[in-house]
Amino acid sequence: MLDHLMGPAAQHRRRSRDEIWRFASIGAPMPGKARLRQALWRARPDVPSGIHTRIRRFFHLAGVPPPVENLSLATDIPGISVMVDFAYPESRIGILWTDSSNSPRFRREARLREADLLQLGWIVLHLSLADLDDPQGFVAVFRAASRTRRAAA
Repeated sequence: MLDHLMGPAAQHRRRSRDEIWRFASIGAPMPGKARLRQALWRARPDVPSGIHTRIRRFFHLAGVPPPVENLSLATDIPGISVMVDFAYPESRIGILWTDSSNSPRFRREARLREADLLQLGWIVLHLSLADLDDPQGFVAVFRAASRTRRAAA
């Protein structure tokens, strides 16, 4: 939520950390103010949507290192790049967010991105809203992919 208030997709005027803190500090004492301050200083203003915040928190709570978000990789075709939603470049593991849209165009684009990443030698995983609700399966697959990459190195 705080990421969204400070981010590019804010529905109203973007707010700075200082503005949000001043607004929260004006009123009477409230429980949770210390937690609000912590969350505020961990918030990132460049997050495009609330789901990115939830995904970032998902990785943190799962004990998985934070990925690089929205990594653009050059393909074998000059001038053409592929976007990886969440990436671990050192181990060449790419995670594609699969719940953004269910349209045929989106599914085709996701298949093409996956094909490009596989051709570049990346392991491709898919993260969905269901994984955010029940992370154990995804975390197990991610850890297996990480072990595979370490064993191959």
